Amino acid sequence: LIKDLKENSLRYVRILAMVSDAAILTRQGRIVFANAAALELHGATSPEQLAGKRLLDFVHPDHYEITLARIEAQNAGEILPPTEQKRLRLDGSVICAEVHASRIPWEGKPAMVVILHDLTERIEAKRALQESEEKLRKVFEVTGIGMSIRNVRDRTIVTNNAICELIGYSREELEAIHFDDITHRDDVEENARLR
Repeated sequence: LIKDLKENSLRYVRILAMVSDAAILTRQGRIVFANAAALELHGATSPEQLAGKRLLDFVHPDHYEITLARIEAQNAGEILPPTEQKRLRLDGSVICAEVHASRIPWEGKPAMVVILHDLTERIEAKRALQESEEKLRKVFEVTGIGMSIRNVRDRTIVTNNAICELIGYSREELEAIHFDDITHRDDVEENARLR
């Protein structure tokens, strides 16, 4: 029986070592194994820097209570969906990860496997996109050039003040009419061709 337990435990470790995301095995809340991606995610250069440490030591204070509640729920047998969590690296810097956790038996005792998918790049890309959209919106609003954005049915979605002043319609009026309604009749056919 002991030999079977050790073989099963070794299988878990081998599988976790191959996972591309950060994978951590804990028992009684302490890290027993961390794969190479987990070392990198937490800023460790050797397994010894994480081994034996409490998993909760790497949870950001903003998420500590929520994480405790999730651990208690999992220990009670609940299966929980993944969650986003702020994590602390060894140097104290903060990262964000999607966390998947599951209870498993390890060497005949309860343990937990935690898989962490680094969300840092996705969050930075989203922030950069929001900043870019905000800059574009500001340029759209303050420019002296009349602009409007229309959908595929040529209905106005958004306009700036300059176009309203230029053609003498309010934003609400422009959003309620078709572009052809404000196009000179000599240009309607050409506009349709260019669409």
